[in-house]
Amino acid sequence: MPDMRLRNWTNQLRLPGILLLLLGQCQSTSALRHVDKHGDLFADSLDALDLVYSNQDTGMVLQFEPDWQVFAHFDTFPQSARKAAQKIRASDQAWNINGEVALIAWLPEQRLWLRVIVEEAALSLGQYHNVILKANQRVMLDAQDMSIETIQWAGREAVLWQYTGNSSGQAIRTVEYQFQYRACNLRFTYWTGLRQLPAALVRIRELMHTLRFQIVKKD
Repeated sequence: MPDMRLRNWTNQLRLPGILLLLLGQCQSTSALRHVDKHGDLFADSLDALDLVYSNQDTGMVLQFEPDWQVFAHFDTFPQSARKAAQKIRASDQAWNINGEVALIAWLPEQRLWLRVIVEEAALSLGQYHNVILKANQRVMLDAQDMSIETIQWAGREAVLWQYTGNSSGQAIRTVEYQFQYRACNLRFTYWTGLRQLPAALVRIRELMHTLRFQIVKKD
């Protein structure tokens, strides 16, 4: 298992569940979901041969290269990551929001992590990003080289948020894509050390270019 310090779970996994209600911005009217046989709230699958990840509830599809290690189900997450993901789910559901870490992936050579969060919050891109910023105010006090821009990606409008933070004395670069699709808000968060950043950015763009949104029918 890779060095888990790069996950920076304490800072990276703060979700806006409580703030959504406090700010009066949450529009979700969905009933609370129950976990499936894989421990997930949102139905998804990973083709072990082609490494194609599909999330049936959001229509999100990603295709990984063979050198990625992909954890598609809550029950397969590394133990420490599972604990953090459990807190996120509980926090959101306490405020009647369906939200979870849907996917974790690790690229050993570039020491690059990816974490995908899905929240059934029905917020606009701007609303969602503002909530995330407020939920991470303390973290942002020490952030450097931060940029926020609206872009077009995978045929949809997205927010691209980048900054450099610190984890256990190590500079970590975070690159996050935020989308709103159907009633869901999605966060694709990548992070790596600064030394690995040039090569990691190539791999981030490579993977994000495989992202598409489609209607996936359930059985």
